Amino acid sequence: MAKFKVGDKVIANKKASKRYVLTKEGWVGTVEKVGKDEFRARGKLGRFFDLEYDYFDLLKPVKQSIHIYTDGKTTTAKLCEGKTVVKIATAKCHPDDEFDFLEGARWAFGRLVNGDEVYRLTQEVKHLQAEIEKLKAELSVNLNDLEWMTEQRDKLQAEVERLKAEQMKTPVFDWDAFKQGKIVVHCDTEEKAKAFLRECEEEGLKWCSGDKPTYITMWEYAKGKTCYRHDCKGLAHDSIDYYTRKGYTIVPYTPTKPEPPKYYSGKVVCVASGMHHTKGKIYECKNGILDSDDGEYNSGLPFSSLEELNQFPIPKFIELVGECRHDRS
Repeated sequence: MAKFKVGDKVIANKKASKRYVLTKEGWVGTVEKVGKDEFRARGKLGRFFDLEYDYFDLLKPVKQSIHIYTDGKTTTAKLCEGKTVVKIATAKCHPDDEFDFLEGARWAFGRLVNGDEVYRLTQEVKHLQAEIEKLKAELSVNLNDLEWMTEQRDKLQAEVERLKAEQMKTPVFDWDAFKQGKIVVHCDTEEKAKAFLRECEEEGLKWCSGDKPTYITMWEYAKGKTCYRHDCKGLAHDSIDYYTRKGYTIVPYTPTKPEPPKYYSGKVVCVASGMHHTKGKIYECKNGILDSDDGEYNSGLPFSSLEELNQFPIPKFIELVGECRHDRS
């Protein structure tokens, strides 16, 4: 059972959206009070209230993730809390340099985590170097100033190299490296383990036994220390302690593939009339919102599937397979 404290960011889960009008799936709030008889979290779109024994299954902690992508020139790193982007950092390839995505990803990630310190120091080095060259060219060099600026430039350059070396130590996930057994993936939650094994299945990988990756997670063996590795025999698993002792490069799991749509979209035919719908009429559902005779109608909830839509007593719908068009001229 999850425990929350004041200041924690939480997000309403799907179960909460079906139970409370003021609490909808995806709403994010900050915990304001946790007491014996009351729990309260406030967000931009609403407030969550419930007794302590009952709110744990309504909310879950906001998940943080970092997404890195490129357009071929600029590499962008985004820090997300749930679906909300809270910080962005970029790294641009110099026109004279050959584009390298991994190099750009390291710079973007470093700026996202450590700020723009490397870039600022690099620009300061260039500025001091330009000043040195200017003083030399004008033949009016103050030797004390030149010595000081040269010393400062060397110190700043050394700091740049140190920061770049630290950023280079940050392991980067790569499917080719994983398939070749060069890196090990760590999943600290069972949900991450299931998501990673789904991606492994999409990549065509199998367990050493020949079973599909989604057949079993092996989570109970090491739980929050669960790691996965791939070699010539297939997928294997063990504890992070084991792979650390063996000297493997361990990368924390972050999703590399987009999540499938959460809500139902499509055209449906009403087969049993209701207050807002007419039998035999065609309606359209977009992102879980169903239209009606008098406007949008969704009972305050987006539908994730046609089966969920038909859970209501009336009306009833079937999916429209095709449409017939008649020439009325």
